Amino acid sequence: MTQPRTASGKPSTEEVHPRHIRFLEQIETDDIVGELERLTLESVEILKSVPSDRETFRYAAGKWSVREVVGHVIDAERIFCVRVLASSRGDQGELSTFDDNLYTANAGYDRFELAELIEEFQTVRKATYLLLSKLDEAQWKRTAKIGGFNQSSRGIAWTISGHSIHHFRFMKMHYL
Repeated sequence: MTQPRTASGKPSTEEVHPRHIRFLEQIETDDIVGELERLTLESVEILKSVPSDRETFRYAAGKWSVREVVGHVIDAERIFCVRVLASSRGDQGELSTFDDNLYTANAGYDRFELAELIEEFQTVRKATYLLLSKLDEAQWKRTAKIGGFNQSSRGIAWTISGHSIHHFRFMKMHYL
């Protein structure tokens, strides 16, 4: 028998890294799992609207291509899920930050067709959804120290959603 999903409740700004507060502000619901489902559909719609000749386009020198932006979102979501897993399980060790520019530079995402990256994004997002949908009230509120800041599972979950939609909406404005 499947248990009903426990709503996360909206995190306070103290539950996320200060750089991620902007992601909280983009989401108006207190059900981040439901919002994640909705935002996934929006994200995939944006990504599928990218013309094939724009997949490696960079809107300015030194900026990521469309493929690299998608790859960055995939990498970040995987890392954020490890953080949710650690915090929700009560891990008290400090988790490290990551250098997104280093990860993107070394990933080689421009070698892959956007359609393949969209499929990977959807697979990673499905895993994220399954992880988050099983958290109970106590797990949502547990924290882990990440980059010197205590961050809650729900704060990290909101960061996942806000981070991806930030990049994909930005992509829609500047790349398409």
